[in-house]
Amino acid sequence: KPDVDKERLRCEETLVGDFLQLAKESREDDLLLDELRRAIKQVYKEDNRASKLLKAPSDEQLKELILKAEDLGLDLLLEGGD
Repeated sequence: KPDVDKERLRCEETLVGDFLQLAKESREDDLLLDELRRAIKQVYKEDNRASKLLKAPSDEQLKELILKAEDLGLDLLLEGGD
């Protein structure tokens, strides 16, 4: 697939631009990162079976997951335009 200028798309007032901006803000804003951590907290609770297999991600791991989700979401959004 061709390279995509994410920064150019991020500046556009479109669904794709809004999506990319939110993903960037989620990686850079500690309050949004904390909100995301609270949203996924249930998965890592001690009484949850998954907690025996999974460890809550560090801030850096969470930021990397957001970046991967951004790439996947962008691919899906751009595919929809074909």
